[in-house]
Amino acid sequence: MKKSLYSVILIFMLFAVSSVYSQGVLKGVVSDSTTNETLVGGNVFLLNTALGSATNLEGEYRINRIPAGN
Repeated sequence: MKKSLYSVILIFMLFAVSSVYSQGVLKGVVSDSTTNETLVGGNVFLLNTALGSATNLEGEYRINRIPAGN
């Protein structure tokens, strides 16, 4: 489970949030750092928000409607 958390943190550092109409989208793929296998059904969320998503069968996630930050 710790490896999954480290993978999610790494994903957040690698992907940037794009802004569209003052809202953004965050998307990416969660994989195991040791085996590089994608993680199915993993939960990805933004800290201090109610925004999140679960990974699909390919380990992909997408979080929509992220408000623009400062």
